[in-house]
Amino acid sequence: MGMNLYCAGAQEYFTDGDNFEVENGILKLIADDEAVYERIMDDWADDTPMYCLDEFNGYNKRWFDYTSGMIYSNPTTAGKQITYSYHRNLYCNDNNKLRCIDDQNTGTDMSLDMHTYSVEWDEHKIIWRVDGNEVLIKYKWSNLSGQEMLCCGQIPAAYYSMDRIYPFDDQPMNIIASLGVKQDSPSSFPIDMEIDYIRVYQRINTSNSVKICSSSDIQGSTVAGQDIIVGGASCNITVVDGEYLDLITKNSIVLNSNFSAAAGGHFSMRIDD
Repeated sequence: MGMNLYCAGAQEYFTDGDNFEVENGILKLIADDEAVYERIMDDWADDTPMYCLDEFNGYNKRWFDYTSGMIYSNPTTAGKQITYSYHRNLYCNDNNKLRCIDDQNTGTDMSLDMHTYSVEWDEHKIIWRVDGNEVLIKYKWSNLSGQEMLCCGQIPAAYYSMDRIYPFDDQPMNIIASLGVKQDSPSSFPIDMEIDYIRVYQRINTSNSVKICSSSDIQGSTVAGQDIIVGGASCNITVVDGEYLDLITKNSIVLNSNFSAAAGGHFSMRIDD
């Protein structure tokens, strides 16, 4: 979100912990009919002008009709239906449309029972599933029939298309669990969404040998490789308080000098074929 990228039609203000409850191991995100006067961006001045495609869209501090906790719930007169939104704040077509959206709706009242929702994402495709059933798939590269293409090579551009809003390979991504409120929502407030668990899985590559000599060699908390060598001359690695480092290898792990784990740091290693 930027000063010229505020086109959101959100009516809720996400509070700092006030709209959350935990009961019997279930996290509840709660939206309430409660008007508040708050900033969109906490670190910007109150009178910072906000724009949408160069059109003035109010100031940073404004009135919100609802409060909520930060998954997207779309309460409608037909029931609480979940919308799967695939969008990016990028200019993604020739009309300079700020947000490209491809929505799928379940068409059923999702509040009657608990459900599992998943997103599987790799460098070629994104798959959305509900209760294990595929509901939407998007490819980075596809032919004119919409079928997946893993690479393009020397194929003439007229025979394939690239999804221009596909996430960049090197761009950090986030998981957001939130309960949004549409303008003029017909819901009876307060309303809540219950979350039993959120799990993240990462496919790891154990085909290469890895040497860790500094903190810059550690991307995330898990390092995997055919063989892993940690520390050694001219190296300096410490797992400090609150940090995690898990080593997974197929063959061997070697711990040399200049490697340590401080009190409060979490370090583990295993050989797993």
